[in-house]
Amino acid sequence: MSIINDLSIFTPSSKGSFTDPTKHRRGVFINSLKKQIGLLNGEEIKGRKWWREQYGEVVSSLRYSTTCMDLGEGTHFSVSTLDELKDVYSDLIEEVSKGDLDGLLESHWNKSSFNPENRKVV
Repeated sequence: MSIINDLSIFTPSSKGSFTDPTKHRRGVFINSLKKQIGLLNGEEIKGRKWWREQYGEVVSSLRYSTTCMDLGEGTHFSVSTLDELKDVYSDLIEEVSKGDLDGLLESHWNKSSFNPENRKVV
């Protein structure tokens, strides 16, 4: 019981609340990209978000949670190799970390069913 006496005990105002929704969106997206890089490194197969077309191009999409993000002209992009895809994911992590894609993330969030404002009440 002595360890509990040394802890700073409190009751949070709300479970899972985030002070900055922009930083939360960045974190969710960066974790998704890191998972895809791990999959490219052969850590596992389940959950990958890319495939090869019949002529060898690698096709992928950017996903926030369970939905594809609108990239302007569509929701998917292609690259020549898996190494190139890994580079794209790494560059995206850097851009998201700097806040360069906040507009894209916010736009997707505003359309998402995960946004409480878009949920249908039954």
